[in-house]
Amino acid sequence: DNQKAIFLRKIFTNEEILHLKIKSMDEVQQLAFERALILANPGTTLWRREKEVRFTQGQVVSEDLSRNVVAVCGVVLPRKRLKQQELGITEHLVLVDSTCQSLQRLAMAVASQKAVLLEGPIGCGKTALVEYLAVMTGHVKPPEIFKVQLGDQTDSKMLLGMYRCTDIPGKFVWQPGTLTQAVANGQWILLEDIDHAPLDVISMLIPLMESRKLMIPGRGDCIEVAPGFQFFA
Repeated sequence: DNQKAIFLRKIFTNEEILHLKIKSMDEVQQLAFERALILANPGTTLWRREKEVRFTQGQVVSEDLSRNVVAVCGVVLPRKRLKQQELGITEHLVLVDSTCQSLQRLAMAVASQKAVLLEGPIGCGKTALVEYLAVMTGHVKPPEIFKVQLGDQTDSKMLLGMYRCTDIPGKFVWQPGTLTQAVANGQWILLEDIDHAPLDVISMLIPLMESRKLMIPGRGDCIEVAPGFQFFA
């Protein structure tokens, strides 16, 4: 230590030596903090990175692709360009093996443009999977993705749309619902608790799933699904 101090005095000024000591103390403190975290959470060091590398080894990852597409657990999906204010929005998900497998299946369904029905107990992460995939593909918030909470009081008008009055007496205009907007504009929609939806909502959704066309009885319209539309429930 004495030789080290003599050597440092030959090269640095007293102020620079003091700065180096303070920096060294900060690094020691940071190292001690990281060791404490490892002791409190054994087995977590580089755990997530190792899981990601093991699951995606030999597969296509996002770093291999252009900004217009993204790889989700080896499945390539188109990605929307985010606005400046949306660039910092992220969705954190711990990618354990079961989560990666579920994400891969979900991404494959989206890639094949099939409707997705997620089943599982309350709080198991069904919505979290869809939200993570939405953020990864640039569907950060409305109107890119709509989330609708269904219940026994929900009627089909909320999803399809209705006529509303205007400032001019006797004049009404058509206000499309969330499902109609998503179908017509090629957006994503997530209907939560679909098992609680009344029969008229279910009967309205069945033709959409079978023929990819949305019937609006009150107007006599038949809207074909636009490219990019994705249904989750």
